[in-house]
Amino acid sequence: MSGAGNAAGKFVRGRPFDSALIRVIAAAVVCGAITAALLSRRRAAPNLPPPTATLPEQGPSEEPTFRMVARSDPEMAAAHRQAAATIQDFAAHIARPGDHLCAAKLRFRDPDFSEELGKDQFVFLWLTSVTYDRKEQRFSGLFFDLPRELTKWHKVGERFAFDAKDIVDWTVVDQGTLYGGFTLRVTRQRLPEAERADYDRRLGATSWHPLPR
Repeated sequence: MSGAGNAAGKFVRGRPFDSALIRVIAAAVVCGAITAALLSRRRAAPNLPPPTATLPEQGPSEEPTFRMVARSDPEMAAAHRQAAATIQDFAAHIARPGDHLCAAKLRFRDPDFSEELGKDQFVFLWLTSVTYDRKEQRFSGLFFDLPRELTKWHKVGERFAFDAKDIVDWTVVDQGTLYGGFTLRVTRQRLPEAERADYDRRLGATSWHPLPR
């Protein structure tokens, strides 16, 4: 990765945005489904709650919205392990024909913030329109939103190549059925029952495919 990431990736030529997928993931950002580090102000309090925002119907808000991740969260850690153990399922979804929407969450290191604090600091970001090159055995996806601190190395709309080991979560939405989304499920489970239907609507999910046992 060029300076800013934990993944050993590179930029490759992209293709046009999948607007439906952008709306799905952007909605998850706003409602707290996408678990990411809040880097819009690097000196923010470590336990700052997620900001609230309203989501435009046609895309992400003008400013990226992220929230802090607890350093020790056993449920999220377990979700990351589940995602890592099912990467081949993700690759199979990508390979099959259809208009299903594929996204992957990666962890990126913020060099400036890490240097300032004297310890590694990371941000979690979702990439959209994910593809898989079986010959190279590499994935790639598009950045659709970035905190200012990472714009030195990455640009919205550019395609970034990464390895399976770099994926901390993945999700596929196919005609309303959501596959994977392990961290999304943790977030949903923590919501009050009355808020889950709206959460599903924002994700474009009418049903959640059962996870493998």
